[in-house]
Amino acid sequence: GGTTAFHPDGTVKWTATNGGWGVCLDGLGRALVPQSRTVFAYNKDTGSLLWSTTLPFIGNIVEGLSIDSANRIYMSSTDGFVACLDKNGTLLWNIKVCDTFVTQPSIAASSAIYLSGYSWYRQNFLYRIR
Repeated sequence: GGTTAFHPDGTVKWTATNGGWGVCLDGLGRALVPQSRTVFAYNKDTGSLLWSTTLPFIGNIVEGLSIDSANRIYMSSTDGFVACLDKNGTLLWNIKVCDTFVTQPSIAASSAIYLSGYSWYRQNFLYRIR
């Protein structure tokens, strides 16, 4: 894995050794990057690592991250957990919902969080949190 940011002309702006898929930008000028069960926050302009948080579940983060208007960061895991970090990377909550998630969280205008996952490894359910 790794993360690379580019200038508009296609030249490399910065590179970081950590990272994988699902890079997203928050409203605070940070590139948020999931890798396995860790979230890395980089300054989007310089590439300097601002913080990293390793989550308490065993599975990996599914797909990518979702960010709400308060810059809270949501993620789901391959072992059925959904978690929320504050803008500083502090874990706010972490709950077991199902056996495994297959999508990253989607945040509705009402602030409800929707995810798709399996329970009993047979059914694909839509879960609503909040």
